[in-house]
Amino acid sequence: SIAKTKRIWIFEGEPDAIVAWQTLQHHAEEDFFYSTKIISGTGGAGSIPAEWTEEFFNVPTTIFYDCDKAGIEGAKKINSISPNIKSAALRALPYLMRYECNTA
Repeated sequence: SIAKTKRIWIFEGEPDAIVAWQTLQHHAEEDFFYSTKIISGTGGAGSIPAEWTEEFFNVPTTIFYDCDKAGIEGAKKINSISPNIKSAALRALPYLMRYECNTA
């Protein structure tokens, strides 16, 4: 449930979210795994599901979108949803979050 969530990670697509979930399941401490909510929209980087509201993002949130134009624009849209997004970063996904992306 979202009430027990300590952090939210948003991925651009379902395949990326699945890889992140599987990686955490096998390599993260149990508390970190169970307190991390991994989500993605189903319509690509430019779509924001209706349930992604200010109230939904009440914990530190990190955006893991591709470092292409669609990913950068999509991340900017999500950042504009709410001031409750306490931590937002745009990162490339290869090998699960090793490289930073310049959003300027």
